[in-house]
Amino acid sequence: MNESGSNIEQLVKKAQLGDKSCLEQLITLAEHRLRADIYRLTFEDELTSEIVQESIAEMFKIFGQLRDPQRFWPWLYKIAFNKFHLHQRKQILRKTVPISDVDPVSESKDALTALIGEELKQTIFDAMQQLKPEHRAVLTMRCYREMDYNMIAESLGCSRFAAKMLFYRAKKAITKQLARKGLGRGSLLIALVLFGKMTAESKAAAAGLSVSSASVKVGLPVSAAAALLSTSGIITVSTIGLVTIGTIVTTYQPSEQVPSPQQQFVQVLPSDAQQTEVASQKQCWYYYPQGPAGPVMIRQIKKDASGKASYYTLRQNEEGNYQFDEKNNTIYIRNCRWWNPDFSVSCLPTDPPELRSFLSKIAGTEYKTKYVPFNQKDLLVIATDGAETPEKPALITYQRHLLEEEYFQYNLPVGARVVDNRDQMHKRGWTFFTITGDINGKQISGRGRLPFVYATHRDFYPRLQVSIGSDIKVIDNGRQAGVFNLNNTLLTCTAGQFFKGLPRPWMGLHTIDIIRRDAAEKHLPFETKRLPDGSLAEVTILSGGLRLTYIIDMQNDLVTRIDLFSDDARIGQLDFSYLQDIDSASDFDAAALPAAAGQAGDEPGILWLFQLVQLEQLK
Repeated sequence: MNESGSNIEQLVKKAQLGDKSCLEQLITLAEHRLRADIYRLTFEDELTSEIVQESIAEMFKIFGQLRDPQRFWPWLYKIAFNKFHLHQRKQILRKTVPISDVDPVSESKDALTALIGEELKQTIFDAMQQLKPEHRAVLTMRCYREMDYNMIAESLGCSRFAAKMLFYRAKKAITKQLARKGLGRGSLLIALVLFGKMTAESKAAAAGLSVSSASVKVGLPVSAAAALLSTSGIITVSTIGLVTIGTIVTTYQPSEQVPSPQQQFVQVLPSDAQQTEVASQKQCWYYYPQGPAGPVMIRQIKKDASGKASYYTLRQNEEGNYQFDEKNNTIYIRNCRWWNPDFSVSCLPTDPPELRSFLSKIAGTEYKTKYVPFNQKDLLVIATDGAETPEKPALITYQRHLLEEEYFQYNLPVGARVVDNRDQMHKRGWTFFTITGDINGKQISGRGRLPFVYATHRDFYPRLQVSIGSDIKVIDNGRQAGVFNLNNTLLTCTAGQFFKGLPRPWMGLHTIDIIRRDAAEKHLPFETKRLPDGSLAEVTILSGGLRLTYIIDMQNDLVTRIDLFSDDARIGQLDFSYLQDIDSASDFDAAALPAAAGQAGDEPGILWLFQLVQLEQLK
C-alpha cells in the first residue's frame, strides 16, 4: 500500500522547483496518509483534522529545508508527531470517542460493516485505544506504512535500536490488551489488519491493506536484549551496560536531587557471586507506577549464592496475586494480598520517618529498612534481604513503561502447575458492594464499586455513596467527594478520601495493612488479633472515647463488618456485602454531588468514620 518511493521523490523534486501540479499531488497524498495515521493516535476526527492541517501548513513553510527527497515521509511524520505532542501538552480535545461515533472514512466503514462484527470491531478498537500514542505510532509506521527502522527512528528522533525496542514493546502491549479481552496470541495479525481497515483513509486503501508476519518481527538481537531485562539482567553493572544505553550508575545519597522523569537513575547492588558464604539471597521489589503515595506492586524473589538460579516466591502485580510453592512446584493465584504471618504491619521503603516511628512504637520494635525519600512516578526499589546498609543499599531506578518490561513481569517458573483459587469477582477484577447498618439509631444504607487490582482501577474506579438517616449523605464518585445534608452545606474533599479506612485492594497491600496504615497516618493507636476460626482478624482503632472494630476476611482481603463504640457502649454497626454476580446492577450508578457544595476542608483520612458518630454536630 506504499506509494512508490521513486514517484514521491520525483514529486518532491518537481514541487521544490515550482511545479504547482506536483505540489498539489504531494499535498493530497500527504493529507490522505496523515489523516489515517494521526487518527490512529487521537481517535478524534476534529483533532485529527486540526493536526493534519497544521502539519501541511508547516510543511509549506519549511518545504525548502528538505534536502533529501527520499526522506519525505519520515520528515513529514516528524512534523506531524511534533504537532500531536504539542496538542497533548495543551490537553486540547482529549475526550474519548466510542467507535460507534467514529467515521474517519465513511465509505471504508460502510464497506467493512458486513465483514467485521460490531463486537469484534469494538473489542479491537478498545484494545488499541488502551495503548500509549507512541505505541500506536510505531505500529502504524511499521505495519501499515512498511517503514524500515531507520525511517521510524528518523521520524521519532531516536536511535534505530530504540525504534526496534519501542516496536517490540508495542507488540507486547497490544497482545496483552487483546488477551485481556479474550483474544489469544494468534489474534495479533488479524487484529492489526482489522484495525488498519477500520481506520484506513479510503475504501481502496482498506481493501488493499495487509500486514505480513515478517513486518511484526523485530529480530533476535532486540528479543535477546528484552530478555536480558530480567532479574539477572539488572543486578550487575556489566549486564546493565548491554541493555540500558545512557543509564547513569551512581551511589545513593539522601541529599541527592530527584532526576528528571526522562532520566534513568540506577544504583547497582553487589553481585551475589561474591557472597558465596550465603546459601541464598532474597530480594523484594517495590514498584510505584504513580509514586509512593499511589499503588505499589511487590515481587519477592529468591536466588542462590551464585545468582544464576532465581525464581519468584511472591508476585503482586497489576493483574493479580501469585504465590509460588517451591515444594509442590505450584503457582497459586489468590484473592488476597500477602500479609505478615506474625500480623505485624507491612512497611514499605518509601514510608516517611514519622509513619515509621509511629508503627515502630505500636509494634515495640524498630523499623530498620533504609528510607527511600524519592517521590516520583515509575519508581522501582529493590531491597536485598530486607536490611539495607550503607555498604549494601537499596537499588533505586526510575524506568518509563516499567509495567511492560520483562524484568518486572517476570515469567512463571518453567513447568510449574497453576492453581487459580480466585472467586468470580476477583477473577473479574472488580465488583459492587452494599453497606447496611445503623449509627446512633439512624439507619445506614450504602453502595459502591471496588476495583481489586491496578489493571481495573481506571475503568472501574472506586465509588461510594452512604446515606445516614434521611438527611445526611456521604458521596465519593471518583471525581469529587463530600458530606452533605439537606442544605448541601457540608464538607467537600478530594476523590477517594472516603475510602480511607475501607478496603483498597488495588493499592497493592492486604486490607489489614491498609486499615492499620490509614490509622497510623492520623496517629491513631490500634490493636490486632486473629479470631478463633483463623480466617478472620480483628483490628480495633481508638480515637478519644470512640473506637472502631473491624472484622477482616483475610482470605478474601475484605472488611465484612465495622462495629462502633463510645466507651464500652455499642453505638453502631456497618455490614459489607460484595457481589459475585453483577448482571443485575442497575442500582449502582454513580451518584452526583449536589450543585451547591460546601467549602473544602482538611482531608479527614480515616477520621471520617469517627465523624459519622458525631453527625448531629454537622447538621
